Amino acid sequence: MLTLLQLSDIHFRKKPDELDEYSQMRVRMIETIEDYCQSKSINAILICGDIAFSGRQAEYEEKARVFISNLLAKTGCESKQVFMVPGNHDKNRDAKDGNTRALMRDGLLYGKNGDHLLSQICQEEIESLQKFVLPFEDYIKYANLYRCASNGDQKALLGEKLATNDKLYWNDEIGNLGGYKIVLYGLNSCLVSDWEDVDDPENPKEKEHLQYLSKQMYNISKHREEINISMMHHPLNFVKDGDEIENSMDKKFAVQFYGHIHKQSAQNGGALKVFSGALQPSASEVEKDNAYNPIFNIIQMDVENDILHVEIIPYKWAWTDEEDGVFNKDKPMSYQINVKDNISGKQPKRKQLTLPVNETARGIEIKLMTKPHGESIIKKMYPDFDLKHNQIADFEEFFCRLRKDDRYTELYEQLK
Repeated sequence: MLTLLQLSDIHFRKKPDELDEYSQMRVRMIETIEDYCQSKSINAILICGDIAFSGRQAEYEEKARVFISNLLAKTGCESKQVFMVPGNHDKNRDAKDGNTRALMRDGLLYGKNGDHLLSQICQEEIESLQKFVLPFEDYIKYANLYRCASNGDQKALLGEKLATNDKLYWNDEIGNLGGYKIVLYGLNSCLVSDWEDVDDPENPKEKEHLQYLSKQMYNISKHREEINISMMHHPLNFVKDGDEIENSMDKKFAVQFYGHIHKQSAQNGGALKVFSGALQPSASEVEKDNAYNPIFNIIQMDVENDILHVEIIPYKWAWTDEEDGVFNKDKPMSYQINVKDNISGKQPKRKQLTLPVNETARGIEIKLMTKPHGESIIKKMYPDFDLKHNQIADFEEFFCRLRKDDRYTELYEQLK
């Protein structure tokens, strides 16, 4: 059994809890999770975007980090069990070079071959990709504490040219069910998100928040011993050529997690799509429609005879006079998905890293990044390492060398 806590659209603002209309709700949410974990375990925490309200450092460091620390304390999870993707609110839209981004945005959304254009930008015009990524700077620095920033985004932020094997997504194994590895992929649906998120400027309400999703973000290789799960912020009906992309993604990702729309629901067709709803919708939405009340999901997965069983248990917030509110468990939703592939012929096993028992490469990386003497460990393992004294640059280069040389166990011993 694999149990996930799914939440989205928290929209943390920089303001004291005493002035935060959702402060009490978060206390009740943490208590509800604590009660759940008295008899059951949570294996991973999934946050489907919009952690912050305006993508600023204080919203992550002063609000989100405290909240996630409290979740970890009550669930018994570690930082390596936290997974996140950016939302449109995790982007500082006032970052410099906005006019240049607007021109590139139109090229990707309305040009004939956006995938080729973005590929060329990644390979030959890294300074242009850097302008795209710059508004995510504070998000990337925060997400990297949980190793949830792609190496492509990190290199672009530093203005470093991307190699052909650098990725614009992250992925990690989060469990093993019925002989299948469960692999989670984090995709960024907000690359072109900006103030003018509309399809037709003359018809701004026709289709709001039109986004672009490159093949480089979702067209992954599928392996028959794996069940792939994706998470991104925008549902595909907000994405250019969303129907075409949906057909492709449904063949690659058996389960897909989304945020953004603030209402909780699920659809099973081609693949199971789970829309998380908003943990902290705007106050105006709550007053307007009870369907927008705060919500989070507990999701249980298991595999038996090549059938993936998924149960979604929503916890919905109800305002009460006695306790200021309470989370009530809603009716569970159950789904079954046949995950057996019909791939003929032998498929070679991929090389596995040598790791300590009950440890992952991601977990060891996070441990190093939280150590005050991390640079000294890097120099001890690689005396020729050219330290730039930039956390993103140094750690990313170090982890690439570590993976290539299969030295994670040695790093683990150094950290002990």
